[in-house]
Amino acid sequence: MQKIDYIVTDPHSPDAKCHGSLADLVLDALVIPRCGLIPPFLVLRSVLRTGGGDAGTSPGCTWEPFDLSAEDYSTIVEQLERMTPEDLRLRHRDPQFQGEIQSDHGAPDTENYADWLDSLVHRGLLPGGPFRQARRR
Repeated sequence: MQKIDYIVTDPHSPDAKCHGSLADLVLDALVIPRCGLIPPFLVLRSVLRTGGGDAGTSPGCTWEPFDLSAEDYSTIVEQLERMTPEDLRLRHRDPQFQGEIQSDHGAPDTENYADWLDSLVHRGLLPGGPFRQARRR
């Protein structure tokens, strides 16, 4: 699997230029919520097409947008599911998951990251929400 260049942003420290695997990018971009569930393929592909963002007063991550293949997604999932809590603690950005990293087999059929996060709230796997933007009438 290829390595990718990306930038980790944090409002309290200088930006960090990184060069890592796609699994590293997914962790550093904080795409996996604290419950440890990996977004399904369509959701993750949609997120990676955006190029991320600096997230203002929250930690962020930026990269050159790209299209994720199903093969690369499978590799990412395999790498992430093998990571131990110790592996995660040794990273420069510890995502502090509340459980093991694993695939979300109960995910709805969506490409939208906010809709997927809302599904985690409705399934009792994540507090908070709603994550959808308010719609004007």
